Amino acid sequence: MTLRGMAGELGIPVINQYEWIANNGYFVHDAHWPHDAHWNPQGHQWAAEAILDWMRRRPEVCED
Repeated sequence: MTLRGMAGELGIPVINQYEWIANNGYFVHDAHWPHDAHWNPQGHQWAAEAILDWMRRRPEVCED
């Protein structure tokens, strides 16, 4: 089962950060280290922006 499938069963949203990066005109290869798939500082920045964008489009998620 995929992460999206498992999360979906629990009602947990999954944010596709690679898709967000590509859809915003950036290059995914610029988000990670050259010989490692971990995010570099730019990747962390874009990942944070993807999460913030997702939350801004869903204000009900942050309601008290």
